Amino acid sequence: MIVSFFAFFRLGDHLIQDWDESRHGINAIEMLQNGDWVNLHFKGQPDDWNIKPPLTIWAIALSYTIFGTNELALRIPSALAIILAFFFLYKIIRLHQSEQFAFFTCLILVTVKGWIGYHVGRTGDTDAMLVTFLMGGTFFFLKFLGTTKEVNILFSALFFGLAFLTKGFAMMVFAPSILLFSFFTQKLQFLFSKKITYLALILFLLFPIGWLWIKTQYGISFPENSELKNNDFTSIIFYDLAERFSNPEFVDPNDLPSKLFFFSYLDTRFNLWNYFFYLGILGVLLSYLLKKTNIEQIFSKLKSPLILISICWTTPLILFQSFANLQHHWYLAPALPFIAILTYEIVFLLKKQFPFFKYIFFGTLVFTLFRQINMFNSFDEKSKIIETNQTNLAEAKRVINLIPHPSQSLILELYHCNPNQFFENNISKFNFEIEKSDLIILRKEDQKLLPPTLFLEYIPISRENEFCILRKK
Repeated sequence: MIVSFFAFFRLGDHLIQDWDESRHGINAIEMLQNGDWVNLHFKGQPDDWNIKPPLTIWAIALSYTIFGTNELALRIPSALAIILAFFFLYKIIRLHQSEQFAFFTCLILVTVKGWIGYHVGRTGDTDAMLVTFLMGGTFFFLKFLGTTKEVNILFSALFFGLAFLTKGFAMMVFAPSILLFSFFTQKLQFLFSKKITYLALILFLLFPIGWLWIKTQYGISFPENSELKNNDFTSIIFYDLAERFSNPEFVDPNDLPSKLFFFSYLDTRFNLWNYFFYLGILGVLLSYLLKKTNIEQIFSKLKSPLILISICWTTPLILFQSFANLQHHWYLAPALPFIAILTYEIVFLLKKQFPFFKYIFFGTLVFTLFRQINMFNSFDEKSKIIETNQTNLAEAKRVINLIPHPSQSLILELYHCNPNQFFENNISKFNFEIEKSDLIILRKEDQKLLPPTLFLEYIPISRENEFCILRKK
């Protein structure tokens, strides 16, 4: 109930985010319009910017069909996904720890922006669904190693396959973690000696191979003037993966990578809990320097299953992101639940050693919960062009958008008002279509380019004084 409240509280009241969230909403609406469930489109053309597999777009399209084209429907798939991600986190912890430990770890994670926040659990992005399937795959893999039920590894492969359909090869972020944990628990031989392991691998490979076959049969090749000059499956490997993380020219010069990215991430996305995390690291170091513990004792503690899982599931991704050319906070979202586990492990030990520390913990918990609510309760007003002309936009049978390069959030806002929106950058080429349209959206300075024979009524409300809407009398 707590997770559901934070996932859905005022979910549809916030402005649409530019770039990914807007793009996904546009892809979903155009998918519903053209009936093409394989190829993504943007402004009526094949989308050569969003080249990920379309599972998230399918989910948003289904949500639009059920709940209508609006901001809430855009974000419902992510909100439901993050609730399910918490469920899997709880189940992972319960494999090795108490209900109370699992509850408070999840509660810490509720209070931070890294999961229930921008670009993950409260926006129409791919990351909430990716995290969910990664957590599901992790749970069933750990259950396979810890029990005799071999079917669990098949469920693990299924979830990792769905993670591929969500964000392509980003699902591989836990591959090093699986190998590390199997090595340190001396389960590598067990893992590769089982026939079911290879059956699970085949099951997983059905997803990328199946998607490759579908794209080969039904995919649309990108135009010659596209930078990719290929279809979106092969571009996932050569552009969205290799170029994104290895080519320095891919990165905006104003957004250079930092080796301290992980600490910056914790500072902005982990609320106040990063200080508890650092306190634990400092405590271990001081204990060793003061000779209260030795290396053997430290390693003995690290062999605790849940701590070892958390270290194996965080370290590779943190190191990779620290040295990658492109760094975004949502890339570390899969590691955050395991950082929360380590954090509560520190809190748990401090509460046992210092009874008064529980008051510090509960005080921080209450403060961060209210801080999260306050963040969700504050939002910006929607653009005036939408608020003022919502009725006109909704009633129009055909809307022509002649703005050369509108922001993606504006396009989606207009789509939410009226899906019957068409685009053209060259006004002179579109005179015939203009005459068939009820509303025309364009830059103010472009009004003089319209045919003088048209009788139009000017609606004097604009977005940031740049655009206007013209309506036939």
